[in-house]
Amino acid sequence: MYSVTRRTSCVRTNLACGQIADRKPPFLMHTWLQTVCFYSLYDPLGDVFLPDKNRRDRLLEGAKVLKNQLWSRRPPVEKKELKEKVMEIIEHNFGDELKNLSREERKMAIPQVKEVIIKDMRHHIYHWRPINYDAFGSYCYLLGRTPMEYAVLRKVFKEIKILDPKIEPRSCFDFGSGLGSVWWALKEQFPHSFKEYFSVEPSKHMRDFARYLAQGGPSGKQLPLNEYSQRAKLGADCSLTYDIVVSAFSLMELPNARERREAIELLWAKTKRHLVVIENGTSAGYKMVVEARAHVLELSKIFSVNNPQGAVFKGHVLAPCTHSFRCNRMHCELAPKPCSFEVRYMDLLDSNHKSHTSLYSYVVMTKVNPEALFEGPPCARIISPVLPRTKCVICRICTSKGEIKEQIFTKNKHGGQVYETARSSNWGDLFLFENVPSASRGYSNASATLAQMTKLEEKKEQKITTEKKEEADHSDNYDFEETLKEAK
Repeated sequence: MYSVTRRTSCVRTNLACGQIADRKPPFLMHTWLQTVCFYSLYDPLGDVFLPDKNRRDRLLEGAKVLKNQLWSRRPPVEKKELKEKVMEIIEHNFGDELKNLSREERKMAIPQVKEVIIKDMRHHIYHWRPINYDAFGSYCYLLGRTPMEYAVLRKVFKEIKILDPKIEPRSCFDFGSGLGSVWWALKEQFPHSFKEYFSVEPSKHMRDFARYLAQGGPSGKQLPLNEYSQRAKLGADCSLTYDIVVSAFSLMELPNARERREAIELLWAKTKRHLVVIENGTSAGYKMVVEARAHVLELSKIFSVNNPQGAVFKGHVLAPCTHSFRCNRMHCELAPKPCSFEVRYMDLLDSNHKSHTSLYSYVVMTKVNPEALFEGPPCARIISPVLPRTKCVICRICTSKGEIKEQIFTKNKHGGQVYETARSSNWGDLFLFENVPSASRGYSNASATLAQMTKLEEKKEQKITTEKKEEADHSDNYDFEETLKEAK
């Protein structure tokens, strides 16, 4: 789990004036990995599982299948993309042959053309289908997915507390709530202020099981409806607003881009202070986050201040970006990869009880001007593992101007304070020295080290996905319901 600390504003003021008097590294937000265990919060969790060993084994097998499928899940292909792919297949396999055929010959060739198209589409097009959770699937979700989701949400809410120290959220709207991991994370981070929770989850089994867990099992106290409300569908009424609105690992479950945009628009209208969007740290998940981020910023531009709806839709980016420009992470020449961050958690599926790491992408949109929250000079975000070397430190950062840079810090060029701060920084930190000139790329073989940084990122991603690879490679062919029936 990432933990964060906040330094005083006087340090940032000194930095703005070019003075550094504090010997400690002046972090605005510093992070370090700490393993998070979801199950430590719920003592009677053992009541959920039957003492029958065969039953437990089937649950664990189903949980592994679901975990791998959800990690490798991608959004449904749009109709326009399908048409373009069909034309591409026809052009590649037949060229101009079909154009030269007569009408009768074309009719005779249709079955052969269809067979070729279907065969190619099965190999190259992701076959998306909705996942319908029954009681067994809900148990599998608890075992295979909830620990990771809780660890991610806990980290994001902890960061929001640092970036917005005045926040005391009373209410939360949770879109695609699953088993209510948002509720658990908010209860831990804001135990005194958080009172009202409203969730949307289409599966009745998931809703019932989430309430069962939240109230502490069969012997727990019934939760009042005004404190813990559940619905099956997202309503269009925006008259009620919530301090925090969350969409965690839910956008991928919507059938097309139009419904995703409509959902984001409704969620943003329901937001009183912060909107949190989280997805897997894969290319597909990152694209969902960028899509939501871009749509909220587009709404902010469309509705001006003079427009009655302007105040409702005006917004800014709070995290992880320190800017509201286009996200250039996938378009930069340095390393076009998803903007993702790391979290560590305990996985019940691991019989050795070792901690596991996972990647996630996220964005926090806010209706509070970040300039009212931040003091002092602009800062950057460290977007990949820091690479310390014998005489230099290399950091890959996203600046407050939306630029992706690789900064090389040395003690001789930058002084002990800047060098030690860079050296002790971690992936995900807010970094104050974005405008400090970088050392030469030739210093201490820095060019080769930059290549090693890219390899380090790839190694981390490979380590996270190794245990899921075999099932993920066949995820397009998974039928979750049939797999669970076999597991049953």
